[in-house]
Amino acid sequence: MASWTEISNRGAPAWRNHARAVWAPERGEVIVWGGGSDGSKARQIGGRYSPKTNTWRPMAECRVPGLAFFAPLIWTGNELLLWSGHAQRSAARGGYAYSPSANAWRPLATKGAPSARSHHGAVYTGTDMLVWGGESGSSLASKGARYHPGTDRWTNMSGVGAPEARLQPSTVWTGTEMLVWGGLGRYTRAGQRLFDDGGRYDPIADRWRPMSVKRAPSGRSQSQTVWTGREWIVWGNHLGKKSDGAVYDPGSDTWRPMTLTRAPRFRGCHAAAWSGKEMVIFGGYGSDWKAYGDCHAYDPVGDRWRVLRPRGAPSARYDTAFASTDTALFVWGGIRDQPQIDARTGGLLHFA
Repeated sequence: MASWTEISNRGAPAWRNHARAVWAPERGEVIVWGGGSDGSKARQIGGRYSPKTNTWRPMAECRVPGLAFFAPLIWTGNELLLWSGHAQRSAARGGYAYSPSANAWRPLATKGAPSARSHHGAVYTGTDMLVWGGESGSSLASKGARYHPGTDRWTNMSGVGAPEARLQPSTVWTGTEMLVWGGLGRYTRAGQRLFDDGGRYDPIADRWRPMSVKRAPSGRSQSQTVWTGREWIVWGNHLGKKSDGAVYDPGSDTWRPMTLTRAPRFRGCHAAAWSGKEMVIFGGYGSDWKAYGDCHAYDPVGDRWRVLRPRGAPSARYDTAFASTDTALFVWGGIRDQPQIDARTGGLLHFA
């Protein structure tokens, strides 16, 4: 049976929403950074949480305007990397690396770096951080770049065959390719386009190729996705308001829809993790912006949903910082409900 453990808030960072979290297994810590409060105040100070001891350690402040909202966090094995971000609706060009051992930040090289952007996708290949897509000022970023932390150098990614420019795409690293799918297009009088296509990028060959769209999910943005080790599960969405999803197999370039039987209600801004057997989700908000506090699990082999009812769950919330540790889903912070009430609390959902 899955179970929750309450996360101590002693020494925890100040509350924020839109924060990011990443698991650093070499250090046994979850790093929480960025985000904001009251919808505008950027948080440049984060925290490091140890699930083993249920304690927090402080992080040095990164005093760079713009590097707070919507900057994906990348863990390399010894450093935390991020590029650009978003504050007060303007992106600031720049990137930084954080060393937990030194509790210090260093700037990333800007020569050859991509444009300033927010709401972009980023993955780590084991040697390079790949940055693609997003919003650059009033335009969509159509180009990407690769950053090598060992040499502090950027290299442009080929744009030939790349997906159409978009923000809020879903991205994942398969071990050989970066997959990009979904996202938002430009605002027009007709509304904003929800993409239902994507692409596959091979960094060794510096080459893009298309992903099949046959039986793919409907267009959406900010989907919470998980990589199983062989397949990519895409479910939920910020826009689109559909509770459907699909599973993508890059080996055969095929999609298969997920069952709707016992599927959770539509939601966005929820937490998701891969337990080793199931995709586990918690929280989020519905079409009326009401926060959810329920848990569900999806088995891709059996194509089955089940409801989880573990005791001691955190309060209902969305826009939470979350990460998958080796044995649990980490959930912290976020927004509890209307009116927007801060949640400087969290929990660990231990996988059964």
